[in-house]
Formats: sequence, C-alpha cells, structure tokens
Amino acid sequence: MTDRLQDTVNRENAEHGETLKGKADQHGTSTGVTGDDKRDELKARIAAGQRRHEQRSLGEQARDAADTAVDFVKEHPVATIVGGLAVGLLIGSMTRSGRRAGRRAGSWASSASDAVVAFGLGLLDDIEDMSRHGRDKAVDAGDRLAFKSRELKRDADHYARSLHDRASTTSRLAGRSLSRRLRDLK
Repeated sequence: MTDRLQDTVNRENAEHGETLKGKADQHGTSTGVTGDDKRDELKARIAAGQRRHEQRSLGEQARDAADTAVDFVKEHPVATIVGGLAVGLLIGSMTRSGRRAGRRAGSWASSASDAVVAFGLGLLDDIEDMSRHGRDKAVDAGDRLAFKSRELKRDADHYARSLHDRASTTSRLAGRSLSRRLRDLK
C-alpha cells in the first residue's frame, strides 16, 4: 500500500511540475529556482527582520506603541471611554472603599438620572413653546405680507388709472387741438 501511495504522489508531482513548467514557459520565466533556494532566501529575510527588531531602541518601541494607541483612540473614541469606565469600575469594586462609594454613587446616580429626566422634559416643553411661538410669528408675517401685497396692488391700480386718465386727457386735448388747426387751415 505504501508503494501505491508513493506512486500516486510521484505521478501528481510529475503532472503538476509539468503544468507549472508549462505556465512558466508561457510567461517567459524559468523554474530554475528550487524549493531549497526559496527556503534559504526566506530564512535569510526572517533573520534580517529579527536583527532589525533587536536593534530598535526602547524609545522607538514606546513611540510606536503610543502612536498605535493614539490612532485607536481617534478611530474608536466611544469604545475607549466605555472601556476606561469599565476598567475603573472593575478596579473600584475590588476595594472596600470602592464598594462603599458605589453604594453612595447609586443613590447619587438615581438623583442625577431624575434631574436629567426633568431637564429633558423641560427642554421638550421649551421646544414646544418655541415652535408655537415660531408658528405664531410665521402667521403674523404672512398676514403682514398679504396686507402689503394688497396695498401695493391698490397703489399700482391707482397709478395705472392715473396714467390712463392723464393719457386720455392728453389725447383728447391733442385731438381737439389738431381738429381746430385743421379747421383753421381750410
């Protein structure tokens, strides 16, 4: 059974090796690099990276850590605040004075939440009053606009009638004057 398994593995390697070689030839490359060469190159790169990492000073590492922390806080401010509160509450609850303060804070939090609710309801009342006041102002402005437009219409009608009267009078006078001159010419 081991011989059949080895034959199958050899056959698969031969088929895939030919396929890879054919693809490499299509792209104009050669498969001259062996697995050992790649492994040695990879080991050399890993060793170089480790040497660079060891040569970094503690200050550079601290600076990188601080930059990473600042970036995280900028990207996730709410999660940072919630996490800080959770850690603070956890540490505080582990001490006797922290548990005592927690009981006192519970009654204070209840009073504070009542105050916040009252403040919110007051804001809603103020917003309602402002909207009512704004609506009244809008109605008043609409009434003033309608009055002014009627006044302008009256003034425009009066001016148009006045111009019409002047034009009619001027035309009648000009017609009479012209007819008198024509009569005098005969």
